[in-house]
Amino acid sequence: MIGEPLNNVSNHVRELLDAGSIEIAEVRHRRNFAQHVYRAVETPLYTRDDFAAMTPQQRKVTWGMIIQSMMAEVMASFGAEKLTYDPDAVLAWNWLNLDAQGRKEVSEEQVAFWDRLTEIEADSMNRVAVSGEDTISYVVGELGFERARKAPKSSRSPNGDRGPSVD
Repeated sequence: MIGEPLNNVSNHVRELLDAGSIEIAEVRHRRNFAQHVYRAVETPLYTRDDFAAMTPQQRKVTWGMIIQSMMAEVMASFGAEKLTYDPDAVLAWNWLNLDAQGRKEVSEEQVAFWDRLTEIEADSMNRVAVSGEDTISYVVGELGFERARKAPKSSRSPNGDRGPSVD
């Protein structure tokens, strides 16, 4: 259909499948062979409205699937030492002590962050279309949730520096 030799296309399809960029959507049995139908893997971004429309069980399953997928990516990269030798890898986590307004502002900032990442990816794909450069599959994961463990009192001073608590 695209005018390329079948073995060439098969190799590229296999690479996309191995990278997790596509998945088998359907297997059609035709005579003596199985025809695979592929589809792109789209990772989800769930909005407040999406979660509000879910039952608690659906939310629990959704969180579980996302956390499991994230950890699988982390552990695969960790095992392949991608994290060890990538100077641009980012490793950060913290908890924030927020009031209700601050919690809402952080959530809104996270949504804006994901919107910006989508823009960066689109710009990158446009450059790749012109340059022919290979892409780099870069995993970005972010969670935002209320902490279950009791948070200690903040050790940040009013100006944001860590220092003696002023209670």
